[in-house]
Amino acid sequence: MLHEYSKELKDKVRKELIELLEYDPAPSGSLQKIAAAHSIPITTVYSWNSDLKRTAKSLGSGKGDYRSSVAKFHAVVATAKMSEIELGEYLRSNGIMREDLDSWRKICEQANEAQAERARLQMSELAKEKAKVKALSAELHRKEKALAEAAALLVLRKKADAIWGDNEED
Repeated sequence: MLHEYSKELKDKVRKELIELLEYDPAPSGSLQKIAAAHSIPITTVYSWNSDLKRTAKSLGSGKGDYRSSVAKFHAVVATAKMSEIELGEYLRSNGIMREDLDSWRKICEQANEAQAERARLQMSELAKEKAKVKALSAELHRKEKALAEAAALLVLRKKADAIWGDNEED
């Protein structure tokens, strides 16, 4: 019998499975504990775990893609000043591919560039908006002056008509 599980439950279990993928191998009995904690058959948890591994492998070059961004960052920091021999030992002991570590390092190095680029774009948009506001303000001021002049002319015409009368009588 096929049983449908809620998206929230699936997401919660998958998150726990992703955390387990960072360990090589996963602690003994951890999948059984997850299954018991959520009242899910162990075969379902194994199936979700296999799907998760298959998806992660298809998205990246290897095992390192299962790791969280925090774990990747810590790996980059930990290996930053290691010699080649120490680095090789670290990579082997943690099951990390050199290509993965290099790509993580590149991502870490470029992390703030995107933020700086967004800040530059926001500043240029702000400058454009300020120029637009200034132009609209100048146009509004010009129109207010023209309106005031037109109102003054109307008032003067009415006063002149009241004093000298209409020109149509001539």
